[in-house]
Amino acid sequence: MTCSILIRSPVSSTTFAPYSKASLPNPINRSPPLPLLTAAEQQQFNEWNATQTAYYPNLYFHQIFESHAAQTPDAIALIYENQQFTYAELNHRANQLAHHLQAQGVCPETLVGICIDRSPNQIIGLLAILKAGGAYLPLDPAYPGDRLSFMLTDSQASILLTHSNVPIPQTPHPLTLIHLDTDWHAIATQPIHNPTSSLTPHNLAYLIYTSGSTGTPKGVLISHAGLVNLTEDKIRVCQVHPDSCILQFFSLSFDASIPEIIMALGSGAKLCLASREMLLPSTPLLNLLRQHSVTHITITPSALSVLPVEALPALQMVLVGGEAPSTDLMTRWSQGRLFINAYGPTETTVNASMVPCGNGQPLQPTLRPSANKQLYVLDTHLQPLPIGAIGELHIGGIGLARGYLNRPDLTAEKFIPNFQHPGSRLYKTGDLATFLPDGRIKLLGRIDHQVKIRGFRIEPGEVEALLTEHPQVQSAHVVVRQDSPKDSPEKRLVAYIVPVPSISSIAPTSQDFRRFLKAQIPDYMVPSVFILLEALPLTPNGKIDQRALPIPDTRLYTPLIEPRTPTEEKLLTIFKNVLEIEFISTQDDFFELGGHSLLATRLIAQALQIFQIELTVVDLFEAPTIAELGDRITTKTLQSLTPNNNAETDREEIEI
Repeated sequence: MTCSILIRSPVSSTTFAPYSKASLPNPINRSPPLPLLTAAEQQQFNEWNATQTAYYPNLYFHQIFESHAAQTPDAIALIYENQQFTYAELNHRANQLAHHLQAQGVCPETLVGICIDRSPNQIIGLLAILKAGGAYLPLDPAYPGDRLSFMLTDSQASILLTHSNVPIPQTPHPLTLIHLDTDWHAIATQPIHNPTSSLTPHNLAYLIYTSGSTGTPKGVLISHAGLVNLTEDKIRVCQVHPDSCILQFFSLSFDASIPEIIMALGSGAKLCLASREMLLPSTPLLNLLRQHSVTHITITPSALSVLPVEALPALQMVLVGGEAPSTDLMTRWSQGRLFINAYGPTETTVNASMVPCGNGQPLQPTLRPSANKQLYVLDTHLQPLPIGAIGELHIGGIGLARGYLNRPDLTAEKFIPNFQHPGSRLYKTGDLATFLPDGRIKLLGRIDHQVKIRGFRIEPGEVEALLTEHPQVQSAHVVVRQDSPKDSPEKRLVAYIVPVPSISSIAPTSQDFRRFLKAQIPDYMVPSVFILLEALPLTPNGKIDQRALPIPDTRLYTPLIEPRTPTEEKLLTIFKNVLEIEFISTQDDFFELGGHSLLATRLIAQALQIFQIELTVVDLFEAPTIAELGDRITTKTLQSLTPNNNAETDREEIEI
């Protein structure tokens, strides 16, 4: 296996000097820098950013939804398993809950937490909070309790919508609980007419947390104006119609879920919900897309890459985001349908760019500004750069966040005055970029250490800060690596740890660190590999020497238990191929070796080809070792050969 260390492309200092506090120009005692653009170039850049598009600045998303409920009350708005709700039914339920929330004191700027797993009540709760005039705070029940507690405490949200079977996070302040399953009998006594509130477009629509470099997540404040502009832009660019069916793929705690919901319910179309298991990119997801004739999906390139390309005649649009898609992926999935590469930080209300690819359009992931937004590539003096020069991407226009909750210093650092439009602001993305001659923008990496893995935004500094809280960790450094072959897109987080010197002969293990982190952060932020070092390698100037960090040696320091049966031998080969690990014991847990849901779907797909039995990702979650999964495959094979289960064949001797 060929391995290499992922290093960000070096940037010539003659073209662009990366931002740092030391390099920021002093606004006092300096002459304005000479402009880098000619008048013709400046005019060209202005034209590329001429994105003014009519929208309804004094309208709110929930009012757009209400208009469809009035015009097409019997149209199907929401489907989930064997349930479906018309626009009238969904609106009535959301109205009843909204009136109930207003009776609890919810009004503009009131934060209401929503901690509900995938179900119709999740959508009803979101609509109700907006209708009541409040702002919603999404809380994924799958997140660790400590992280949920931090979000509730940091936001001071005093009301939580949840279900009776969801564990309630601990908070130091009083928390009013509304269980949408067991309390609905009381909520149902409320009126069904649309409530009113004293909202303004600047009022908060939602607060969503992202990874933070200081060790704690940071809350991003998004207003209603940005949400309405996004609604109309998504419907227009993605070509959504009332007869469309949009898949709701992402967790509510991931801001990519917002466009899915608003472009469905904002257009009179149908929103398709499903359980987590049904949304794993494998046969169940394909069956779901076929069963409900889904026309529009939003998905990460990583998830799309493991989804088999099969006939989906109803599918009209595929939108990818979170990471750059490969040329092969765009080629395969753009045939006969609209394929869009989207980009946008959470701080810009999800999407700042949506560019069609394939079908005559360039097969290259690039950016163009979305409706009523502007994209600028600037140098360290905040001067626009000419075509081909490398600088930091800045975003302006409608939809910029109000800032970070309780973080005025970070807000001032990231949201700066707009040099083009006095009185407005620009968001500093931290992305390196350059203009191409035709006006498209190409991303080239990061200025800071923020990374994206499988579409998730991760600050390695947050993981490092948590690791150093472990009593056996002296220091830690977390990086993203791509040591797999070039044709594999798989990236993974690797943690390098210097343990605290101890007289004990028992050293901490990867499992110890993994369990410690899983109690505090979501699974997608937990490193795949933990490497113990005597000391972190340093450069002569005292910084961590990235090139000297050892390539992960995935040999486990536990007894290597060899396969016992032909089934286990075949599974061992599959585990090695999928995880790209040479030494695996039949007792090693797939997920503790760095496996995740996307790799799980890849493993199951290979297993299905070899064993030709009914096998799903759920089987791997329940039997994550080679030994356990081998026993399950043998049992399933026996059942398929002897439907009445009367055979007494020795399981060990079955050749599969």
